[in-house]
Amino acid sequence: MNKLVVGTANFGKKYGLLGNRFNNKHFRKILNTLSKNKINFLDTSLEYYISNKSLNLQKFKIITKIKLPRKKKIIYLKNLKKNLNNHLKKFKLKKFYSVLIHNVEDLENKYGLEALNILKNFKQDRKIDKIGVSIYEIKDLKKVFKVFKPDIIQIPLNIFNQEFFKKNIIRDLKNKKILVQVRSIFLQGLLTQNEKILKKFKVKKKLLEKIRSFKEWCLNNNFSQAEACIYFVKNIKGIDLITIGFNNKDELKQILNYFKNKKKINLKKFKLNKKYIDPRKW
Repeated sequence: MNKLVVGTANFGKKYGLLGNRFNNKHFRKILNTLSKNKINFLDTSLEYYISNKSLNLQKFKIITKIKLPRKKKIIYLKNLKKNLNNHLKKFKLKKFYSVLIHNVEDLENKYGLEALNILKNFKQDRKIDKIGVSIYEIKDLKKVFKVFKPDIIQIPLNIFNQEFFKKNIIRDLKNKKILVQVRSIFLQGLLTQNEKILKKFKVKKKLLEKIRSFKEWCLNNNFSQAEACIYFVKNIKGIDLITIGFNNKDELKQILNYFKNKKKINLKKFKLNKKYIDPRKW
């Protein structure tokens, strides 16, 4: 089974259109559930707010992200080393499993290159295992490889966003010995919600129609929407890590149950134009 990574964007604050906010009490319960199921990857960001300093994450492998601000880049870079070290200290960690550059455009300027050099120094000091990037589109890869060869690349992948899968990008990355982490397998929760909730958040008409079609397919084929999303990703070869999100402990347990199984399903017809599925354009 692919290694699961738990996204922590809503651990301390609401994330996405449909996300719930988790407090630290919920966080502890979730960590216990993850430990029992031998899941030890957490996907965080230096920008995510997990307030309780007493949380001990030593048992977990942490994937985190950095993103240069629009303003005050020099100040950000001046504090980056200290912030990374504080993050390790706060959660009693010896090192990060990986640190990802969140915005590929950052690599096109001197500030981004300076941030990359700071990460390389951390890796040399054995405080980072892997340096990588988080991308949205295939064209982002050219920008990345012009600058460096990452150890890990995080990509969006779900039944509506099949671009990386269809163009054999995953296979090519594996041939380069680059780890592949996928995210957004539920499209920030849109693929698993009912229509009433989707209308409340004014989801685009084309996207809503596609979700209706997907839901109907699931009903006709005896799958839950979450189940179909999971089986789609599990059937793709070359994926090393799969990031999941959820809104409560029961939802997490259900997702974990689905990941214990594997069924072949064909969802090619649900591929959708990227302008409808890019969260930056919502």
